[in-house]
Amino acid sequence: MSKRAKRQGRDFWAGVVAKFEGSGQTHDGFCLSRGLEVGTFRRWLYKLRREGSSKRKGPVLQFLPLVPSSTSSGSVRVRVGEVELSFAVLPTATYLAELLRLMDR
Repeated sequence: MSKRAKRQGRDFWAGVVAKFEGSGQTHDGFCLSRGLEVGTFRRWLYKLRREGSSKRKGPVLQFLPLVPSSTSSGSVRVRVGEVELSFAVLPTATYLAELLRLMDR
């Protein structure tokens, strides 16, 4: 690895990590193709991921199992805080997750 890569700071490594995460390569393959030391790369990768996860804003949303009631009117209702959503058919979990993410903005 070049001495220049060793001395680079956060901005350099944040760019390297961003390229890695979009590359689909293994740590070893990515570093080999760019002349980077795997240990240094992993140290920055894990450090930046930890910092990113600690900066998440807002509460973590958790899904609870939906249990149909015997008095159901044929529609599905989902209540999130003060908001109640009504669906004719239960949407997919992916759809609900994206909808809730957008509502949280």
